[in-house]
Amino acid sequence: MLSEKLLRLTRHINDAIKKDDGNIPSIRKEITKRGLGKIVSFFGDQVLLTCAITDDDDYYYVCIRPDRKLIYHSCCARYDTVPEEELDPNLSVLLWLRSNEPETLEKIVYESIERNEVVPFTDIKII
Repeated sequence: MLSEKLLRLTRHINDAIKKDDGNIPSIRKEITKRGLGKIVSFFGDQVLLTCAITDDDDYYYVCIRPDRKLIYHSCCARYDTVPEEELDPNLSVLLWLRSNEPETLEKIVYESIERNEVVPFTDIKII
């Protein structure tokens, strides 16, 4: 059973998508076009951008770091897609998991979403 908080957040997302107005539709369009499932750089740190979520306070990008820990960046933060030739060698394990065991990375994201009672408003994309 979904908590009242999750139901409220889900209604908020559905209303925003239906109206196609505001931050949620803008963020969805931008992330889907530029970064979802790609290696991106926030402030010089390369991470795998997996989805965007909302909680009661803000909108966040959910990223997986090279050590397979999640990091949340405000959707106000700017990121750049990292070209293949510029990928950090420390990403090798993460890239291997992404190619060979994407379900492992998906599990990390889903468990965090459940634990933190947040709602994604994009698909969760690993590859």
